[in-house]
Order: sequence, then structure tokens, then C-alpha cells
Amino acid sequence: PQDRDTLWVLGMIGTIRSMQGRPGEAEAHYRESLAGHRRVLGDEHGETLARLRILGSLLQANGRPAEAEACFREILDARRRKSQDDDLNMPETLHRLGHVIMLQNRLDEAAPILAEALEQSRRLRGNEDRDTMSIIAVTISLRIRQGRLAEAEPLARESMDLRRRTGGDDHPQT
Repeated sequence: PQDRDTLWVLGMIGTIRSMQGRPGEAEAHYRESLAGHRRVLGDEHGETLARLRILGSLLQANGRPAEAEACFREILDARRRKSQDDDLNMPETLHRLGHVIMLQNRLDEAAPILAEALEQSRRLRGNEDRDTMSIIAVTISLRIRQGRLAEAEPLARESMDLRRRTGGDDHPQT
């Protein structure tokens, strides 16, 4: 397919297949949609990168972290080439990459990536943003897995305070 609407529909079929528990079919549709976006819009277009993120997330969810990592690295490289200091998608990209590296037990490699994600998210979105709080949670998990409990505890307290402020004491995530 050559038109954007058809490519979008291919991606939606992938989403439907994924939600139906048919990851193989979902992946095929996502890959076809991604290839079409690359052809029509180019490798670094925002819609192309969004399709690559979706594919990476599917691969990660289906136990293929190395392949997911390659997707997230490609996205990060494209975003860095554009070098926009105010790119709101950069913290999410760093978060996804750091998380998938952490899941592969490459903790020391994940640490600076997640630290950069957290710094950028705090700067661009603020502490009370859901994405920032999610990055804090993954960073806490990383610090615990590294045995750096003295660093994990203040982050955990901060996370609890943020969740209480944003959701209240009765919110399920508090």
C-alpha cells in the first residue's frame, strides 16, 4: 500500500490481532505498515517512528527483548539526529530503551539511559506527569536490582508523595 490511510488501517489490524492474542499475525501487519511508512514518509518521519515503537513494544511483550531493543535504538538515533532539546517523545524513547535493556539484565548499561530519561521528563513534563512517574518507578526497580537501596528509597518516597498528590490516598496506584 502507498497511501497513509491504508497504512494506518494495516496498523489497526495489527492492534486488533494483538488484542486477540495473535501476536504472529499482529507482527506481520505491523511490519507491513512500518515498511509502507518507510517507503511513503521516510525512515525518520514521526509516523514511521510511531509504527516502529509499536512493533518494538509488541516484540518486548512477546519475549523478544533484543529485537525490541533494536527498534528502540533506531528511534533514539533518529530523534537524536533531529536534536530537538524540547522533543517530548525523547524521554519516552529513552525510557523504553532503558527498560528493555534492564529486562535483559544489563543493569549498568540501562542506568545512564534511564537517568537521562528521568532528567528530560522532569524538565519537559514536570514531576507530576504520568510518564515521569512511570520512569521513576522503573528507575526504582533498576536501583533495587543493582542493590543500590540507598538510592532507591528516596525515589520510592518521592514516587509515593507524587502519587498521593496526583491521585489521592484512595487511588489504586497510591
